[in-house]
Amino acid sequence: MIKIELTWSDKTLEFWSGNNFGRHIYKEQVAPTIDPLRNDQLDHIELIFPKQIIFLNFSFVQGFFSELLPKIGGISNFKKKIKITSVNAEYSERIEKMVWEKLRVR
Repeated sequence: MIKIELTWSDKTLEFWSGNNFGRHIYKEQVAPTIDPLRNDQLDHIELIFPKQIIFLNFSFVQGFFSELLPKIGGISNFKKKIKITSVNAEYSERIEKMVWEKLRVR
C-alpha cells in the first residue's frame, strides 16, 4: 500500500476548499509519489489528511481527485483502491464519507 500523509503549512486551517487548492495539494504531494508508477501498480493508496482537517468542500475534492480518478480506472474503483484516513482517528470515517458523498461513490 502506498501511504501519503498530506500536509499544509497553516496548521490552523480546519477546512480545505477550492478546486485550485485541491489540484495544488495533489500535484505537490500525491503526484510525485504515484505518477512514476504504472496504473496496475496503483492497487491501494492511503491518503492521510492532517489532524486538524474537519471539512473538505466539493470544489477541493473535485480538484484533488481530477487527475487521480483516471489513474485508478475511474470512480467505480475508488473504494477498492483508495483509503481515506486522518491523523486524527476521530475524523477518519467522517472525512472518508465526506469524500465519497462529494464524488458520489457507491
